[in-house]
Amino acid sequence: MMLPTYSNELNQSLSGGVQGLFEIYGDEGVGKTGLCMSLFEHAVGMYIDMDGTFPHHMEHLMDRSNVNLIPGHNLSSEDVLTVVETSANANCDLVVIDPVGVWDDWTISDVVGQLHRISMRSDMAIGIVNHSHYGGQSKGNISCSTYCHIRVEMRKSEQLLPDGMITDFEIRKNIYGLGAARGRICIDFLEEHYGQAAK
Repeated sequence: MMLPTYSNELNQSLSGGVQGLFEIYGDEGVGKTGLCMSLFEHAVGMYIDMDGTFPHHMEHLMDRSNVNLIPGHNLSSEDVLTVVETSANANCDLVVIDPVGVWDDWTISDVVGQLHRISMRSDMAIGIVNHSHYGGQSKGNISCSTYCHIRVEMRKSEQLLPDGMITDFEIRKNIYGLGAARGRICIDFLEEHYGQAAK
């Protein structure tokens, strides 16, 4: 199932949106969670908050989206996989796990491999949110680059907005369309849908 984000430029670079197993990663505060939340405008599913840091300024989005926020800080990796498997069997459209960096590299490798298998036998999109480490690479980079169908890196731009920020993105992998692509997203904090395409 193809799920568009709120960014037209990113959607064009991804040949329409995200699908399958995808990773959104980058520095702290670049809009990764907001980008993933925008997917629920077109999807029904679960958002697993692994470290209890889901942004308070986005909680109002839960009221108008088809998403259940699941506190995940007490869930084991096996518990998370059970939630994902159950969601796939219930014909959900999307599950997001944010962030997977709470696990060590071995656990990430095991979980991402199993998420890949679930995504291959279902039509559900599965998103993992990750932080950048080691010079711009995400935690568990080798496993994520192997198993994820789509990988999007997000970085803060040096340009500023008076009531928001500009985020640069780079498509690192997309098995469904064009290879590497770069672009820019304007994130307007005053926008009702928390984001709009960069001009």
